[in-house]
Amino acid sequence: MEHSTLPVGAICTLLVQTSEHSIQTRQCSKKRSSFDSVKKADENVNVTATMHHGSSGTDYLPPDNTVEMHFLAYAEDAIDEGWYGLGNRSYGIGLSETLLPDRGRYEGANYRVTLTFHGLEQDIETQIGSTSTTIELSCEVTSTTVDFLAEGNMRGYIPIHEFESTDNHPAVEWEPSDCHVVLQLDYDPGMSCTPSRIEQDPPLDPDLDYTTQLTPDIQIDYRGRVTGTATEQRFPKAIDHCLLFDDLAIVGLDPDSDGFDDPSFQYEKAQNLVAIDSTGQVAWVAEPATSYEGDRGYYYTLWRIDDSLFAKVRGLGKAGRMTVELNPETGERISTIS
Repeated sequence: MEHSTLPVGAICTLLVQTSEHSIQTRQCSKKRSSFDSVKKADENVNVTATMHHGSSGTDYLPPDNTVEMHFLAYAEDAIDEGWYGLGNRSYGIGLSETLLPDRGRYEGANYRVTLTFHGLEQDIETQIGSTSTTIELSCEVTSTTVDFLAEGNMRGYIPIHEFESTDNHPAVEWEPSDCHVVLQLDYDPGMSCTPSRIEQDPPLDPDLDYTTQLTPDIQIDYRGRVTGTATEQRFPKAIDHCLLFDDLAIVGLDPDSDGFDDPSFQYEKAQNLVAIDSTGQVAWVAEPATSYEGDRGYYYTLWRIDDSLFAKVRGLGKAGRMTVELNPETGERISTIS
């Protein structure tokens, strides 16, 4: 199938899903700006998804009519008054501040973001709460962006280049016509917490703490601890990031940090990616990423496409950085993408 750009004027629907209190959507107009000020891309490895526009005249989605992308993001410098860029080393979007959860409306707030493309409209009620948001918006595809609209007013966007294929990223195939998208935002206070933010007066988030209740069964303390229903894991390194994958919390340890003095987990160099199940037990430790020269790197960001898990690695000496696919059930490396 040949790659092509999206047709100007193609329409889809965007949804941001969670379960908090509803508010009315306010009007907001916004001119498009360069996404260079929204998302600081990794210049060495640009990891994006790909939209394919088929020539058969029929709409395409995978057999189950959904495509899912899960990634981590943080609110960067405001790109304009009342607007934030939510980006990281994988994907990035621009959103009106009014769409963000109440507690996470500040620079440096961390989020878990899920985009799910559907073949059918979801008809979800707008909800914006303290830690998560649900809102349905229409999306108008232009030559440079996919604009998120509410009653004709722009509320957010994602650049078209986020859907262009590169050598460093597997394609996500979906037909932009007659589809809908669910975007879920979950504010992660623990991943957002730093000593300077706790001491800031007035506080950015009055309830800011190092811990986040990821699921009803899993609590994470980013100073280096994950607690499940039966036990906990204490790490000698602090936790840099965490991605949920079904019932697993996949945590990336910061190799240059200090964690707990009485660790239950024995950390070894280059083994900084660990999956914890709902009971608190270690499900797997990711296979170390190794360059052709034998250098061992460490994982520094994660994302998910459908049932596939991807990660970026750095610290590989002359090989630089690379992107790999991991088996989400075992942590073994399936392939090297770059």
